Amino acid sequence: MPTVRHVIVCEGYSERAYIQGLQAFLDKLPAAPDVWSVPLKFFTKDEYVAGNGHYVQLEKHFLKAKKENRNTKISIWADFDLYHRDVDGCSRLYINKGQSLPDFYFSFHNFEDFLALHLDEEDFQSWLRFGSAGHFESPCRSEACLEWARKIIKGYQKGSIPPGFVSESSLRNLKANLARQPRSNPYGLQGIGFAEFIVGEIDRFHPDVLK
Repeated sequence: MPTVRHVIVCEGYSERAYIQGLQAFLDKLPAAPDVWSVPLKFFTKDEYVAGNGHYVQLEKHFLKAKKENRNTKISIWADFDLYHRDVDGCSRLYINKGQSLPDFYFSFHNFEDFLALHLDEEDFQSWLRFGSAGHFESPCRSEACLEWARKIIKGYQKGSIPPGFVSESSLRNLKANLARQPRSNPYGLQGIGFAEFIVGEIDRFHPDVLK
């Protein structure tokens, strides 16, 4: 089986840290007897971190990554909050992007919300209570999400993830919690949840891991 390589343009360094943690986890998985390389690779680097989720910045970094990685699929991972609020016309730019950029992979709504999907039942319920106060329908600023995450996710700091956060148990939580993830999409934007994307890829290449 040839290696499938996904190059990811990230909104911020938190997403980059997660990609690195995810790949470190995948690299440790046992390979099938007839496979000589890791079948699934997620890659990013500092130059592919946009610094914010604005459409224009993501487009700029996508074009750089595409130029440097010909014949490789380039994907974009961004928070959905700016697009939900249409900050600086982000949702309108996205609607009119045509085929120049792929559909984004989104965190609904922020990176901290994405991390919450990895939590066990008690902590996940804490996130549901936090979000039901209005965040799910009208995304809070990232500072409010960060304050909540620091209380629940031990050792979490913006721009990084706690050591060992990406694990078999946390990814199983992620898969189980997908169906319980609230959504709000006032502009009807096309896109795929990054959580759904990585669960699908892990199930495809490592079908026994998340059972």
